[in-house]
Amino acid sequence: MMKNENFLLELLKLGKAKFENGQVIIFNASNIVLPTRSFLFLGKLLSEKYGVEESARILKEVGKFQIKQALVRYKELFDIEKMEKRKFFEFGTKIGELLGLGEFEVKEKIVRCRNNPIAMEYKLMFGQANEPVD
Repeated sequence: MMKNENFLLELLKLGKAKFENGQVIIFNASNIVLPTRSFLFLGKLLSEKYGVEESARILKEVGKFQIKQALVRYKELFDIEKMEKRKFFEFGTKIGELLGLGEFEVKEKIVRCRNNPIAMEYKLMFGQANEPVD
């Protein structure tokens, strides 16, 4: 595979990502592009209506659902159950970067994320946070 910053281009060339009939299809799943600030505004609305803890719980549940759905697709497409752990983590970081979640680095058992747009945009919209927001 190519370097992470070219992962989307590689997927487009391989036909694993495409723009078809007004839809973004990646690994046989339709996707939407949601601006980071819209996501942050959604979080703010949830926090105002349900409180910070409940808002975080809701967003974590959505994240868990997304991961489970992706794993079902990846199991069929890539036979991930037989994939080496290192390759699985590399694949996961490419997916994270494809989703625009920042740059990922895996060293031994530590995964680091840099340039996370959620943290960066949060600071621009709301100022410095007292707790992690990404």
